[in-house]
Amino acid sequence: EYWETERVVAKPQPLSYSAAIMENIGKQYTDIILPSASIDENNETLRIRIADSNPRPGINGDLNSMKSFIENDLSDSIHATINTNITQVNNESIEATFADNFIYHNENTTVTFHPKINNTPTGATNYWINISVNEIRNTVNDFSFGGSGMNITLRYTDQNGTVETSGEVNPNAQNKFWITYGENETRRIDITVGNIQPGNNTWDGSLKIDSTNATTTFSFDVELPLQNSTTQNRIVLPLEMNYTQGSISKSANASR
Repeated sequence: EYWETERVVAKPQPLSYSAAIMENIGKQYTDIILPSASIDENNETLRIRIADSNPRPGINGDLNSMKSFIENDLSDSIHATINTNITQVNNESIEATFADNFIYHNENTTVTFHPKINNTPTGATNYWINISVNEIRNTVNDFSFGGSGMNITLRYTDQNGTVETSGEVNPNAQNKFWITYGENETRRIDITVGNIQPGNNTWDGSLKIDSTNATTTFSFDVELPLQNSTTQNRIVLPLEMNYTQGSISKSANASR
């Protein structure tokens, strides 16, 4: 009976060990790809914060170094086979799922934050947006405040200084803001908050930032309704990891 008890206790340990290893690897990858992103929940709201840049910083070197370490040094040290697929994440683009229901996408010149399911609203009540461009400001077209349902606070910084603008808008409308830079206005930042329509999709209460010939550093916080009780407050990336050790196998996407 004693040895049977020991066997029952010991049997799940390899599974727990593999889960812990995979979780740690996923966190390390996420820290490289989206180091400044978080999900916070209180009794009333869910708040997501993301800081990034467009174009995105070069991370291929760090990703390849991590992949080599995991698939060689780490695998050898724990006597397991671990493979990671980093082809869906690179310097130019990233798509991440937040709290199961929201997508953050940064590719080429466009950044979007929107619901995972098409034609559904985020339910966002507040956006706090910060953008920084190392250019001389030319023309500014502010939001047309006066709607209701969603608050926007935008703070923008460039070589002319820092300006903050805020007000309330309709989350179902295309609320637009833009700035041009340079003598010939060849560089430009366009921000749309509310209804965005990339491609054949449409989402209300969302965010879109377009950068034309301008490197933009930005961050935004969005306040959302509480999600379903089964929602996992995690950031999940399209980076697949596979772990094999004897009869134990496990697959998962990198997350934090």
